[in-house]
Amino acid sequence: MQIEMGPGAVTVLRPKPGELHVEASSPEFGDVVKRHLERFGTRDELTLTWIGD
Repeated sequence: MQIEMGPGAVTVLRPKPGELHVEASSPEFGDVVKRHLERFGTRDELTLTWIGD
C-alpha cells in the first residue's frame, strides 16, 4: 500500500505476518511517520524497530 501525503512525502506499507514494513520517501518524512507510529502504538503495546538514516 502506498500513501501519498504531498510532493515528496510518500510512505509504502508492506504487511508481513506479525510485522509491518514501512518505507518513507525521505529521512525527514520517515521521522514524522516514526513519531506517529510510536505515539499511536503505545496504546496497543506496539514494538517499533526503526532502521534508517
